[in-house]
Amino acid sequence: MSGMQMKRRRGMTKGIREECLKIIAECFELTEKELCEKYEKEPLEFDSFVLFELVLELEERFEIEYHDFNELTLHMKNLEDLIAYLVNFIQQKKETKESNS
Repeated sequence: MSGMQMKRRRGMTKGIREECLKIIAECFELTEKELCEKYEKEPLEFDSFVLFELVLELEERFEIEYHDFNELTLHMKNLEDLIAYLVNFIQQKKETKESNS
């Protein structure tokens, strides 16, 4: 990967991370600051409605499809773990989409 591609990927990662944080906060009906403060040390508490809403929002915002709810629940231990998983998943989907077009 060239230096330019690395910079582009880091910029994309930051944008995806910020958007994921925003979407998660909206699903919990909290501000981003409140979300980070509440779940900084506590495990995430998702009910099935919030989880479904999160997936729908992610699919719509990033134009992806997500079907593996079991995999998602494995990454819901804490906020940082969930965001890291989502960023990686979305980046992979975008790169696959770009390489197929």
